[in-house]
Amino acid sequence: MLKMSKSTKKKHFLFDFDNTIVDTNEYNKLIFSKTLLKYDVKVSDDYINEFFAKHIGNTIREIYTFIVKELDKELSVDELLETDKTMQISNVSNVKIINGFFELLERLIEERKTLHIYTNRRMDTLQPILKNLGLLKYFSNIVSCVDVGINKPDIDCLGSLKMDILNNSDYVYIGDSDVDAEFAKNLGIDYFFIDRYSEEPFRELFKLV
Repeated sequence: MLKMSKSTKKKHFLFDFDNTIVDTNEYNKLIFSKTLLKYDVKVSDDYINEFFAKHIGNTIREIYTFIVKELDKELSVDELLETDKTMQISNVSNVKIINGFFELLERLIEERKTLHIYTNRRMDTLQPILKNLGLLKYFSNIVSCVDVGINKPDIDCLGSLKMDILNNSDYVYIGDSDVDAEFAKNLGIDYFFIDRYSEEPFRELFKLV
């Protein structure tokens, strides 16, 4: 989905992270399953697939809170999150870039565009992935809304940054969920939907560069 404004060329490209820049769908499910298993909670692959499909766009804290309630287990969400973090950091080499992103990145740099990440992923698991993939240096701003304490789609997570972005046709937000679409709508800027299953998920985005 691409909602175009009068200005089709953009100067500033704002990205979500999970399943927008990197394909973490199966990776997150695997970490989730292993985390639960460490506390002797075993769930089927089908259950996890269905559970994650219901909670696209939710934060990792929300996901563990939901699962503890749904399974009626006496588990500490904070302990689950700490275990999840440790597993995420030790397995960053398994996170892969979505097909075509490097080509898009090369073009954005060539055209002197600014790149930003605004995500609901925690910074303590975000930075190791970016660093491992060699992407950290390309982004002017990286904001973990979860760490700020105000989750997307609430634009207040951007703090003073939002004043430059609000209703500015030079900006576009790129994401993969309804939460991301609402975030862009709240900012009053264009939204580009990434379908990681597409053969060329970024093809139409090149038109905005």
